[in-house]
Amino acid sequence: MGDAHSEDMEFLDVYRQLNELKLFYLEEESFKLKLEQLSTIEDDTALLSQFYMENQEVYSNHLFKFFIEYYDEVGSDCIKVFLLSDNECIRVEASCFYNTITFSDVFKNTFSLEK
Repeated sequence: MGDAHSEDMEFLDVYRQLNELKLFYLEEESFKLKLEQLSTIEDDTALLSQFYMENQEVYSNHLFKFFIEYYDEVGSDCIKVFLLSDNECIRVEASCFYNTITFSDVFKNTFSLEK
């Protein structure tokens, strides 16, 4: 019975991680739009300040979680969803999250932030 419970818990954890990763993926278009907006205001200090204020929490909290939980090896070509047993993982191409990763890099560099 313990094995079935363990398998159930593993399944639920993998499901939770994949569902969370799906939510990050659904934000790809939003990050693409933010990148486009940032490129159009890069020379306007007032608009940059406003952009920073509107997006700082997204960068600090939301993206931080993405990088800690899934993209822990910056520059890697894959996102990892870890399984509980045998230290195995499901790999997802990092290119699926191109805008998320790029937004984080551009935001950090534009506003000289340290991760």
